[in-house]
Amino acid sequence: MKNKIIYIVMIIAIILGAVIIRFKDFNYGVLYSNHKRLEIVIGKEFDLNEAKQIVKDNIKSDVKVRKATLFKTILAIDAKEFKEEEVKKLFEKLNEKYSRDYQYKDLRKKQILKELNIDSLENLTDEEVNSYITQIKETYNIEYSLEEFKEATTDVTITDVYQTSFWDVIKGYLPTLGISLIIIMIYYGIRYFKLYKKAWIIEPLKLAFELILNQLFIVAIIAIARIPISIYIPCALLIIWLLQLLSTTFSNETKLKELKEKE
Repeated sequence: MKNKIIYIVMIIAIILGAVIIRFKDFNYGVLYSNHKRLEIVIGKEFDLNEAKQIVKDNIKSDVKVRKATLFKTILAIDAKEFKEEEVKKLFEKLNEKYSRDYQYKDLRKKQILKELNIDSLENLTDEEVNSYITQIKETYNIEYSLEEFKEATTDVTITDVYQTSFWDVIKGYLPTLGISLIIIMIYYGIRYFKLYKKAWIIEPLKLAFELILNQLFIVAIIAIARIPISIYIPCALLIIWLLQLLSTTFSNETKLKELKEKE
């Protein structure tokens, strides 16, 4: 009776979670939602904790800060949005810390070129480029020299990062879990066939049902409680899967041991 009540509660939660996912989707954390990524070339090894503190002192929205590229010389900052004044203050502090010359107008140049439908500056004459510079000054209140505007590389870039769905987060784990579940079900059928009548088929099916039900229940709770989707979610699901498997196996081993002692 107790198990039936638990199953009913879990199924209700799963249905409610499915409704919430259908109409509100999951609550995606910064890294998995539509957001912007600001990358800053430091050009040398740097202390990430110091950089994080500078970022958090100047960018007020929720941010994720990490080192990027193989050589870990680029500071990558992910946030829902970057306000102009906050970025300018951030650049000032980073310029002081790392003796650099980051400028907000360098960050805006790529976006401005896109808005003006300029695919390349290589085929433009200096006169045409100067015309665009004048237009940008009037429209955006940002002033470039001819050399600055034609410079192809920049130490600061900002890009749009699109949302990663919950399915994309977990789909890499599903084939492995599916194959392992089939193997475990076969093992359960062989190992525990003596426990009671039809244990060879009931135990594997019961195991599969409970494992899958629990995973769906946890996903439903994540949706209902609006827990942000992050890199830790798949790890948490996997740990719970393993703990439940170990618990069920331990319980069946105890029953099998008791059966053998009676025999």
